[in-house]
Amino acid sequence: MYSIKLVFFHWAHKQMETATIFAGYILSALAFLLVGPAPFLPFQPSVALISAGQLLMGSGMAFIFVGFFTRSLKHST
Repeated sequence: MYSIKLVFFHWAHKQMETATIFAGYILSALAFLLVGPAPFLPFQPSVALISAGQLLMGSGMAFIFVGFFTRSLKHST
């Protein structure tokens, strides 16, 4: 699943470089809130909620990794 999303995220990153990295951090923060779940959210822990959090975490990490990797390659040459 991660590698499938990675292709889309690479295309999105080429269109909006800084926004994809920021979106990755937002998705990761939301994932941490769901996996807990955070005490102020009215959710009970469940497998579906944790799975949704892990899906968001993978998506957020893909945004961040692609963003920083391509940015570091661009600035190192």
